[in-house]
Amino acid sequence: MKKTLLFLGIFLVLYVIASASAFDFRIIAPGVISTAYSSVGVNEDVETAFYNPAMLSYIKKWQMMFSYGSPFNLYGTNEFVAAISQPYSYGFAGSLAFANLSLSDNENTDSRWMLLYSLSGYLSSFSIGGQIGYVSDTNDVFGEPEQTRQIKGDVGIAFKDSSDIIRVGVFTEDLLVADVDMEKWQVNLVKDNCPKVDLSVRIGYNWKGIGFAVYSGIRKAFNTVADADVMVGGELQLWNVSLRVGYGVNADFSKGLNAVNYDTAYQRITLGAGIDVSNYRIDYVYSIDPVSLPQQLISLKMEW
Repeated sequence: MKKTLLFLGIFLVLYVIASASAFDFRIIAPGVISTAYSSVGVNEDVETAFYNPAMLSYIKKWQMMFSYGSPFNLYGTNEFVAAISQPYSYGFAGSLAFANLSLSDNENTDSRWMLLYSLSGYLSSFSIGGQIGYVSDTNDVFGEPEQTRQIKGDVGIAFKDSSDIIRVGVFTEDLLVADVDMEKWQVNLVKDNCPKVDLSVRIGYNWKGIGFAVYSGIRKAFNTVADADVMVGGELQLWNVSLRVGYGVNADFSKGLNAVNYDTAYQRITLGAGIDVSNYRIDYVYSIDPVSLPQQLISLKMEW
């Protein structure tokens, strides 16, 4: 109970003082970034609070995390995220996650924050989950400050075999999106919304603390322009140390055999590492990615 209260105190303090940013709201957690996002649908820790809600059912203990990053102060960007997850009990698992993102230079600013709440439970040998979020975006890039507020809803499904050799996870991005008008107290569904699907597959094995995992994934599939990200990644586990690498590339499947765009502006190369000490874990990622910042992040996690 004391640890829970301590975390909530830290969470609230950091909520107040945080100032952060990234161009892509979903690319915000170092463990997922370090595999070039290929592990996003099958990530089995508190980071999944920002991604596939169905994976929450597989987390066996209470977990919390917070992370901060700044890609060498590029474009004045920085980022703060925090999350807490509840293990599966009383028929469900859940999480609460917060992200504060900002981008600024001498003339323009763009500040965003989001709050996500997720629930998951088992259906036969699968886990299913749902997520609802509130997103606020304020910017003055084009002169006068503009603010948009939206409510978003997504779902996910995951499978993990009893030996944890195979994991498969699928979840949506922007399945339901509604604009919030605070002046008129109205909520209106976005009619031209374009839902997307993210898919990840993991094959791995662990023996006495030494293990490996290979990930493959596709992001933003099935949108109207047939444009998606294709990713692969790997992880080597050496007792309490994890080493990760990832590569991602953009592909427009409407172009057939010429779908993959190898222009450097559409590629992502990532390197990451993590270390476990008792009930604490530190993760770090360095991402060479000219499209989706941040390029450097560190996070602290704990479980009890």
